[in-house]
Amino acid sequence: MTTRFQLIDEARTWQGVKWRHLGRGRGGVDCAGFLVCVAQAMSLEYVDLKVYSHTPDGSELRAAMDTCLDRVPHGKQRPGDIALMRFGTDPIHMGILTDTYPNMGIIHAHALHRMVIEHPYTGEFVARTSLYYSFRGLED
Repeated sequence: MTTRFQLIDEARTWQGVKWRHLGRGRGGVDCAGFLVCVAQAMSLEYVDLKVYSHTPDGSELRAAMDTCLDRVPHGKQRPGDIALMRFGTDPIHMGILTDTYPNMGIIHAHALHRMVIEHPYTGEFVARTSLYYSFRGLED
């Protein structure tokens, strides 16, 4: 079984990998590709939406996540969980919550920074989060 902290450790090995739309490897990833790659490395189930526009359909993304991940109630999220964030009206961005910062951190493929980064999970990122998910089979 995979622990939450093993998942976070794997996610951190992706820091600095460049951002690339539809990317699915160390040569470049987008936010969905980052989660797919981390899940694959840890042998966790995840549905990969392989084709989508730069502004994907949030309902498709939610539906795919609902098929293989468990929803986590707001206020119950923990390191290793996934934050699904909206930009505009639809949830179209995601990242893995971490334990680094005083409250919580997030690691994600950030298009504006053009790479995978980790930073505090505060302010705008918390406000944009519409749902939290957890990979099935994670241990504490």
